[in-house]
Amino acid sequence: MAEARSEQRKATTSAASSGVVRRLRALASTSRSRASSLPAIRSRSRSVSVKPSTATLAVMPHDAAAQLVDAVLPEVPIRQWTLAFPWRLRWLLLRDGPSLSLCLRELLRATFAWQRRRARRQGAMGTLECGAVSMLQLFSGALQPHPHFHVLVPDGVFAGPGCAFVAVPPPSDEEVTKVLERVVRRVTRRLEAAGVLAPQEVERPEEDSMEALQWYGLQERLALAVEPLPRRPRAHQAVVDGFSLHAGTAVQARDRDGLERLARYGARGPLCEERLTRRDDGRYEYALKRPLRSGATALVLTPLQLLRRAGAVLPQERKHLLRFHGVLAPNAKARAQVVPKPAPPPLPPGVGNAPLGAAPKRELPRRPRLDWATLLHRTWAVDIMTCRCGGRRRVLAVVTSRAACHAVLAHLGLPAGPPPLPRACSPPQLPLGL
Repeated sequence: MAEARSEQRKATTSAASSGVVRRLRALASTSRSRASSLPAIRSRSRSVSVKPSTATLAVMPHDAAAQLVDAVLPEVPIRQWTLAFPWRLRWLLLRDGPSLSLCLRELLRATFAWQRRRARRQGAMGTLECGAVSMLQLFSGALQPHPHFHVLVPDGVFAGPGCAFVAVPPPSDEEVTKVLERVVRRVTRRLEAAGVLAPQEVERPEEDSMEALQWYGLQERLALAVEPLPRRPRAHQAVVDGFSLHAGTAVQARDRDGLERLARYGARGPLCEERLTRRDDGRYEYALKRPLRSGATALVLTPLQLLRRAGAVLPQERKHLLRFHGVLAPNAKARAQVVPKPAPPPLPPGVGNAPLGAAPKRELPRRPRLDWATLLHRTWAVDIMTCRCGGRRRVLAVVTSRAACHAVLAHLGLPAGPPPLPRACSPPQLPLGL
């Protein structure tokens, strides 16, 4: 019986691995680029969500963070609210998108209500608008399925018809606890009413390969060391019935670089290639960003184990990872008064000589994606337009024709064909330890 279960598990793992190989290759190739365009946006009345591609978590962080800072997040203090879920709900939330959206909606509802109450105590009058940008992450630092939200919320409200910003004091530990208790109470009541939390026997998925990888990722605990290290209490954090809410990270209004780093952290991908190394015995060592409670500082995985872990935390297609809420939603009436003002477009040539009454119309173009040179300079402080001689490089032409590219490369004496692919070979034999 045990052998049959082992064979069935191997077959399921093999099918799951073959189903995500291409997505893992996309993740590995795009994580090196660290830049891409913001995906397409689908607007709604109160919020808007971004539909990611297969490897959106790997390619969007730097470009998305730059666009959030330049065109979405206002120049006011911003606070990050991080909501995590208990183990018993993670499998449910990974499979049920509406339940995951319900948890986010209740968090925003409780947070906005707290902000409005604090603003009223300070004398704010009229209509009080709130806004937020939420980012969904489906992984933990140990490459395990771990759905949680990073929500960037202006540390105040926008009051009156002119949307004047009214800052509120940081939340105390008691206030964070009250907000989380309200979220847990409402989420539990709504899920129980829908029959989602009814006691039932959970069966192991066998048909869907992605669900199988997520199932094994959740069930596989990190048995790495001995005595667990004591967990130190953190400020502005609350834990209620397994739910965790942290609101201790904030940036000042003028710290736009810090805000971009915070947005980049929330939109990062699951796998950091710089922390992954291959050992001499053929296994892979993945260094952890911070030690686990057990004291472990790295994971040692076989290629198949690494494939299973990385495949389980890849974002699924058509799952909304980036969402805009409240006054920051594209359809909000007061959004234009809150978001950063875009630079006016340049006038077309010949405007100075145009006769009176014939002034050309200014059309606001769509914001293009940041080019590679700007992203490198903005993220890594590397200016590729500076030549070694001290001068400045400039773009002479953009060649898109294959024949023209071959002609230019041949004239420069450079190879025009693609590099040869290495010959495929099997991985080295691991020691059996007999």
